[in-house]
Amino acid sequence: MDVDIELGAASSMITTTNKNISTQIQEICETINILASRIQTLNDDTQRLSSESIRLQSSTESLTQEFSSLKLSIQEQSSFLDGVKPNQ
Repeated sequence: MDVDIELGAASSMITTTNKNISTQIQEICETINILASRIQTLNDDTQRLSSESIRLQSSTESLTQEFSSLKLSIQEQSSFLDGVKPNQ
């Protein structure tokens, strides 16, 4: 009889332990899924920001070239106007 009680108690402890382990594994899996989702979001953000950075760098280069052209044009016009003034 004592053996049956001990086996029953041991079986109950094993069942409780298995349920606890199962619950912990489920919580760990949920945490891993959340982290994986957030990592994907970060990867998407990294890609988006990289593309935006390349676009802005290209725009900056274009604006720098346009600024240089405008500066040269203004200098040429200024030189032309300086040459026209004495002739008036």
